[in-house]
Amino acid sequence: MEHETSKATVFFNSECQKVSDSPLEALTAQMLVGFTNIHYVDQKRIDVADRVALVSQVEARMDGVLRFLVIAVLRKNACVYDGVLSLAKKNDEAIQDFEHMLKSMWAAAPL
Repeated sequence: MEHETSKATVFFNSECQKVSDSPLEALTAQMLVGFTNIHYVDQKRIDVADRVALVSQVEARMDGVLRFLVIAVLRKNACVYDGVLSLAKKNDEAIQDFEHMLKSMWAAAPL
């Protein structure tokens, strides 16, 4: 999905089979495979769907192109959920919208 005014792209994924029990920090690092010049700008934990999610703001390059990423990862009901906001440069309004969307997320999976 692309945000028209900020040209932001949002990606969400869930995996409920063969789920890694790695720490959230390691799951975040896995999301950055293929990027270079990785610089963590901020990292915090927030409550999402009755769990703790790790939200990282990262500057990194993909094929030489600088991107500003907000990466969220969380575990719930034997599943791993991740979301990425990708921007050409930091945009506080888009970041707030993304975090609001995360905080309103509801996740359920059969146990």
